[in-house]
Amino acid sequence: MYIRSSRAAIVVLVMVGMAVISCGKDRTSTPQSPLAPTTPTPTPSPTASIVRLELSAPASIPPGTSTQLGVNAVKTDGTAEDVTARAQWSSTDPRVVAVDASGIARATTVGDVTISARYQNRSAGTSLIVVPAGTYRVKGRISDAGLGLPGVTVTVVRGVGEGLATTTDGNGAYALYGVRDHIVLQAKRDGYLNGIQEIDVPQSRVYDFDMQLDGDRVNVRGRYALTLTRMPCSADVPVSRTYDATLEQSDRRLTVTLSGADLIVSRGHGNTFTGSIDGSRVQFSLSSASTYYYYYYYGQYDLIERLDTTHAFIVSGNVAANATPQTISGTLSGTFGVAQGSGPPYYRFQGRCTGASHRFEMVRR
Repeated sequence: MYIRSSRAAIVVLVMVGMAVISCGKDRTSTPQSPLAPTTPTPTPSPTASIVRLELSAPASIPPGTSTQLGVNAVKTDGTAEDVTARAQWSSTDPRVVAVDASGIARATTVGDVTISARYQNRSAGTSLIVVPAGTYRVKGRISDAGLGLPGVTVTVVRGVGEGLATTTDGNGAYALYGVRDHIVLQAKRDGYLNGIQEIDVPQSRVYDFDMQLDGDRVNVRGRYALTLTRMPCSADVPVSRTYDATLEQSDRRLTVTLSGADLIVSRGHGNTFTGSIDGSRVQFSLSSASTYYYYYYYGQYDLIERLDTTHAFIVSGNVAANATPQTISGTLSGTFGVAQGSGPPYYRFQGRCTGASHRFEMVRR
C-alpha cells in the first residue's frame, strides 16, 4: 500500500510539474504584437515660383526678314523654363515689327520698337531696331536754347546712307536708318543757319545738337489783351472770352499770366500757360486734366474761369500762331468746356466744344 501510494504521488507530482512547465512555455513563447513603426509624414517641398523673365532677341534685324524670339522663366530654385510658346507677345508698333503667338518677329519697315513678353504675372521687354543689314541708326534731338526745334530737315550729305533725309517732330526729335562709319549731316530750317555735323556711327547711337537762329529773336514780351473764340458748335459754351495777359520771354521760352477775370488758381495752375517762339512762329500749350476709374483725378488745367458759384469755364489744347510787333494770332486745337463745380477736380461737364480751329489772338495794349 505504501509503495503504491508513493508511486501514485510521484506520478501526480510529475504530471503537475509537466503542467507547470507546459504553462510556463505557453506564457514565454506567445508572440507579442509589436507596435507598428511610426513613419514621419514628409514635408512637401515648396513649388518654385517665377522671379523674372529673361527675353532673348537680337539688337536689330533687316526689314523684310523674321527671327525667333525666346523667353525663359527664371525660378526661385535657380532653374529656367522655356515659356516662349506660352507667353503673350506684343510690339509697340506692329507696322514696324509684328510678333506672333510663337514668338516669331517679322520686320516690315525701318524703325524702333519695344518688344514685350508676358507670362503669368511677370513681363520683360527689349528694344529692337529695324535697319538695313550692315548699317545702323542714328537718332537725337535738335534744339534751340534748350527747347526741341520742330520742322528741321536733316539729310545725310556724305558717307554710307547718303541721300537719307527726315524732319524733326514737335519735340525736335529725328532718326535716320541705314548709316555707318563717318557721315556728314546737314540740318536746315527757315530762320536758322544751316547746320553741318560730322559724326562717327560705329553702332546705333544718339546724337543731339543745337541750331543757331539767323538774326535776332523776335521780342514778344509785354502786356496783351487775349481773346479766345470758339469754333461753331452746338454745345452750351461761351462763344468768346477776353483776359489781360502778361507775356514773359527768356530766349525761346514764353510764359503767359492771365488776370482781369475770376480765375480759379490751384497748385499754381488756372491762370498761366507756357510756350516757345522760333523765328516768328509761336506755340503755346494749355494743359488739361483727366480722370481714371473711381474719379481718380490727375493733371491740372491751365485756364479756369469761374462763371458762377457752380460752374467753371475751362480751355485746354495747343496753339499755333505767328507773331508780329503788335499781335500773336493763330488757332487753338483743343476744347472749350463748361464744368460743374467751384473747384477741382472737374469731371462733370455740361458742355464741350472740341475742334482744331478755335481762334487765339493776343493784341498789345
